[in-house]
Amino acid sequence: MSQQDKKPMTFAGILKLMYAKKKTGVLSVKTSDGENRLHFDDGKIVAVETPEGKEWPIGDFLVDGGTVSRARVMRALRIARKKDRSPEQVLVEKKYVSADVLRKFVDLHAREMVLPLFGLVGIRVSLLNEQPKPNPWMPPIPVPFLLKEGERRTREWPALQKRIPSVRAVYEKDRAFLDQLFREGEEEGNPLFSDKVDPDLGAHERVVYYYVDGKRPLRQVARTAGLDMFSTYRAMYTLQKKYMVKLVTAEGEDTRKPSKIVPILMQLFWSLVIVAVIVGLGVNRPGLIKLLVSERSVDVAVFHQARQESIHNRVQDAAQVLYMQNMSCPESLKGAVDLGLIAEAEARRFIVLCDARWGIRVVDPDDGP
Repeated sequence: MSQQDKKPMTFAGILKLMYAKKKTGVLSVKTSDGENRLHFDDGKIVAVETPEGKEWPIGDFLVDGGTVSRARVMRALRIARKKDRSPEQVLVEKKYVSADVLRKFVDLHAREMVLPLFGLVGIRVSLLNEQPKPNPWMPPIPVPFLLKEGERRTREWPALQKRIPSVRAVYEKDRAFLDQLFREGEEEGNPLFSDKVDPDLGAHERVVYYYVDGKRPLRQVARTAGLDMFSTYRAMYTLQKKYMVKLVTAEGEDTRKPSKIVPILMQLFWSLVIVAVIVGLGVNRPGLIKLLVSERSVDVAVFHQARQESIHNRVQDAAQVLYMQNMSCPESLKGAVDLGLIAEAEARRFIVLCDARWGIRVVDPDDGP
């Protein structure tokens, strides 16, 4: 199947043919960025290969989504090469991420690869004489869904790009909107779940609004929310039209970047300098060491308190995610454990409370009323 005819078929037309004929094989789609390969089995897409030279982009999706650290992704890649296994398998076996969460991000990556192809011109498509290799971590993608989303993307994408500067744009919640939503002196709670918010807002708008914080670039908001960029752009477009969010900067920087070797060496250098100074002071003024040690004991208490607050905030976010999935108050936090958001011990420690005044919140019974 090659686009050599007088009237070459569109990418959408080729997908329709593959689906209607229940084709099995590998579809090569070449663009200016490289070659994507779509593996079909009985008319369904069962795997998506990215252009050569891109080292496991799903790892970037996981890091941007805050699901796993960059260090663990790099370690999984090293183990995968050494033992001739897939990085996905290593991540799950090491319990860095749950299988369900991994499948969600693999599916998200596949859609991000395929949907932009609908709007491109000058692509070359051919059916290769190869057997498909299904991705065990990717749920089969229904072609009718892709056709519907692809057609809508082609139609709406130019207008969205005029309103949304780039995937690096940073937005924050508009304070004026919040002031109008809540009367002076009234407890804000979480505006995402307030019954005062426009009932016409869909799930995508609500989840994007929740993760907008004035720091995350739009791409990281999308990954954290588990949405593709097209859906995130549409949601942000609606939120802007309703004056619920406002632009902070059109070119924000990633808040999760891989560590660089120079900052690490500089940090190590200054650490050695500080240690040398302390040792020198200890030789000449032993009493000063005692003072430093006593001050450090105070820092430990502060650190412990900060750690407990961090755990509580993470569990609170997990409860919000469960609420957004079912739009109802979760009875327990077990679902958050299954999604790999929190540890099982944390799920047992906290309970979920929901009411109209305070919204959804988690509490530790051991902390008292």
